[in-house]
Amino acid sequence: MQPDFICCTAILIPNSYHTFIIAMLNASMTENSDNRIEFPDKDPDEWRMFYNIIDPIQIGNPDYHDRTIDRNNAMELAPWFHEFQMDGYLKRCDEKIEEEVCHLNHVERYHIPFENDVIEFVDRKQSFDYIVKLLGFACVYDLERTKRETENIIRGLLSSKMLAGTQDLFDMSTVKKLTELFLPIAKAEGGEGENKTTHYVSQGQSSVLWDMLVREDFENNQLQGLSVEDINNNSMLPMLIKTFIERCALENPKE
Repeated sequence: MQPDFICCTAILIPNSYHTFIIAMLNASMTENSDNRIEFPDKDPDEWRMFYNIIDPIQIGNPDYHDRTIDRNNAMELAPWFHEFQMDGYLKRCDEKIEEEVCHLNHVERYHIPFENDVIEFVDRKQSFDYIVKLLGFACVYDLERTKRETENIIRGLLSSKMLAGTQDLFDMSTVKKLTELFLPIAKAEGGEGENKTTHYVSQGQSSVLWDMLVREDFENNQLQGLSVEDINNNSMLPMLIKTFIERCALENPKE
């Protein structure tokens, strides 16, 4: 049986006009008559942490110190503030997660180590996988600062001068995740008259990998003769992209 928590619903609804809660508080529903709102799929400890942040009763209480959004709890709190559309709190989560990303924004952490470097592949890969995870998280919960910072790191590692020393980080699992983020793609037109051109653009949540593919002319090398539908529904697309990244790395030897 899940624990009960006494809370002030007034601080939830005015901030968000959250349709789920409004529906639950409809006079015809059991939740309203029982003065209860149930979240059966939520973690009680996360709810307690979330509500401790927003509890108006604790404002001004000098003995109450558990109202801080920091780098340790921001990822747990962000989904709650996103769900209840509490943008101010969500922005603070974004800032704290961005701080975490900034600590990981060092080229030497990801580049293939020189002969005397002690950085092992597993350390590089774990750090990079965390960056990719944070990018996906930022896209889901509208964390603009975190999204921008993680994309900057990934974009740098996909640059021509870095790729020979970082391409091993882009394994099939990673390429698949980044591909899912840039899909779907669509056709776009540019220019006029005889200079009119047609090209593909990303309409997904993050175009960071697609931008690299555009730069390296992936469209003309790998997508000739395919329709937009073929590309968007092609289960082999991540494999094509991974092979293309490896080829680009060979064409741009490590400095």
